[in-house]
Parts: sequence; structure tokens; C-alpha cells
Amino acid sequence: KMVVTSLGIQLTDSKGTVAYNFFKLVRAEESSAGITLTVLHHKAEIKLGFATSHAAGIVAMLRHQQAKLSLRHDIQQHKQRLRLRAVFNLADTDRTGCIEIDELPPLLQTLGHLTLSRAEIEAKVKEMDLDCTGDISFDEFALWMQNHQEKELLECFNYFDRNNSGTISIVELAQMIRSMGEQMTMEQIKALAERVDSDNSGEIDCDEFCVLLKPMLSLSDCATFYVAQENGSTGVVAISG
Repeated sequence: KMVVTSLGIQLTDSKGTVAYNFFKLVRAEESSAGITLTVLHHKAEIKLGFATSHAAGIVAMLRHQQAKLSLRHDIQQHKQRLRLRAVFNLADTDRTGCIEIDELPPLLQTLGHLTLSRAEIEAKVKEMDLDCTGDISFDEFALWMQNHQEKELLECFNYFDRNNSGTISIVELAQMIRSMGEQMTMEQIKALAERVDSDNSGEIDCDEFCVLLKPMLSLSDCATFYVAQENGSTGVVAISG
């Protein structure tokens, strides 16, 4: 049995119910017998076939939901790039369009790298400088920030997943969100979790966790930056979402 909800797909057989939210649905296609779903399961793609006489309608519905999520993701990415561009331009004090090694420390300090040596800063430049020009373009900076945020999210998830079960509870999610300084009630946190918890298990896996927390982390990382001003002083720049 397959049930399509606003969150995803619930599949029920003799072994029980398994839910795949729309973030894990790779594609939906009509087949000779009905439909074929390609979903992510433990980061690997698997195909699931179902016999149905309503294949066209189900596939159209699933693709419509995917399109809505894709548009939402594109808008979110665009907003994040605008925030990052504002931060990048402030760090680029000589207006060359690139961040040079002497302009990098204030940005690194906002990410927790408070006492880096010159050699450590040079290593960070090499890490970001994909085309080996000696400085950092906006695209290189944006890509590095994305990777940095994903790494932090994974570390946070693993920290709160104390029993290595691969999931965290709503209570643990609340602890994580509040540790980031977000002032949210339990009801608000539950509402957030329900966006991806399509089987109402009360448990969130790592992929779902990243979907939920990435917008908060990007805002937290980019909202306040300490940047060097042209007169040599250090200023605080706040960027609202």
C-alpha cells in the first residue's frame, strides 16, 4: 500500500510502514505495471516498483511536490548567496573582487578560528583557493562556506546522536537549536521537525537534520561579522535574514 501525503510517501507491507519524505525522492516514473520510485536510502539510490492503474496522476502529483521543493531550495540558495556576497564585499577592503590573505583573518575569527598563526591562515587560503591564484574569489568563498556549514552540521548531529543510532529525538533537536541561540518554543521546534518527519516517528536522521538546520546555521554564521575598516579599526557588521 502506498499513501502520498504533503510530506512524502508512506509505504506499507507485511513488514510494516516505511516513509520517504520528498527530500529523499530522486525521481518518479511511469512503468509498464504502474510506477517506479527512485529514493535515497542510507545515501544510496534504490528503486521501488508499484502496480497501479493511477500511475499518471500519482507521478504528476509527486513531480509537482518535487518542483515546489526545488523552487523553495533555489530561493533559499539565492538568499544565502546574497548574504555571503555582502559579507564577501565587506571583507574585500581593497575592492579587487577577491579576498587576499591579509583580509581573511576577520572572516575566520567569526567562524571560531580566533588565534590562527600565519602558517595556519596560509593553509586556509590554499584550502579555499581552488584555482591556485593566491587569493579567494566569491565562488570559492561561497563553496567553502557551504562545505564548512555541512561539516559543522554533521559534527553537531553526531554529538547529539549519543547512541550512534543514526537519528536524534525531538528533545535532542530542541537542545541543538537552543544551543545555537535560537529562541524557539517546543511547539515551534516540533512544527519544524514535522516538515521532514513524514512517518511521525519523532526521530530525525542526518539528512533531515541538515535540511532543517542549514538555514539557521547559514544565518547564524553570516549574521554578525567582525571586519577590518579602511581606517584600521574593527567594526561589527550585522546582516539580517
